[in-house]
Amino acid sequence: MRLFTAVECPGDVKDRLLEAQRQAIGLGGMKPVEYDNLHLTLKFLGEVDGLKADKVKEALGSVKHGRFEVRLKGLGVFPNPGYVRVVWAGVEAGFKEVVELEGEIDSALKPLGFEADVRFHPHVTLARVKGAVDKEGLRRLLDSGRDVEFGSYTAGGFKLMESKLTPKGPVYSAVRDYLLK
Repeated sequence: MRLFTAVECPGDVKDRLLEAQRQAIGLGGMKPVEYDNLHLTLKFLGEVDGLKADKVKEALGSVKHGRFEVRLKGLGVFPNPGYVRVVWAGVEAGFKEVVELEGEIDSALKPLGFEADVRFHPHVTLARVKGAVDKEGLRRLLDSGRDVEFGSYTAGGFKLMESKLTPKGPVYSAVRDYLLK
C-alpha cells in the first residue's frame, strides 16, 4: 500500500483553491491535482506492506494533538522559483500546529522505522510541473498570489490515506480517520 497522512480541506476552501489552480495550469506544463485529492499534506510514508500497515494504523492512534484552526493563504512553489516542480497554497494560521501534529506523527512512526521529515513545510499541492511553464507568468502569479486567502476551517482530525497510481493519476482513499481532541 502507498500511504500518507493528511488533513482534508472542506469544499468551500477547495473551490477557492481551484481558482488559483486554474490560473497556474493556464501557464502551461502543469498537471492539476484533482478536486477530490486536494488536502493538507502531513507525511508521505511510501510503500508499506500489509503487516506494517496494520502497525502504522495502531501507532497513529497514539497521536493526541488537539483541534486547531487552519487558514490557507498565499501561493508558493517547491523546490524554488528557479526550478519549479510543485505549486502550492500555504498555511498561515495553524502553521505551528500543523508542524507539531506532523512531529507527533513522526514520533509515533519512528519505532516502525520511518524517518522524520526534517524539511516539512505545511501546504496544499495545487499542481505538479510536467513540462515547459511560462516562467514570467508564474512569477507574476506568485507575486499576485502572495496574499490571496483561500479560507479557514477547523482541523478536527487527520486521515491515513492510500494512494493508488493509475494512468489517469493517483486515486486516494481513506484507510482510517483519527480524531483530534
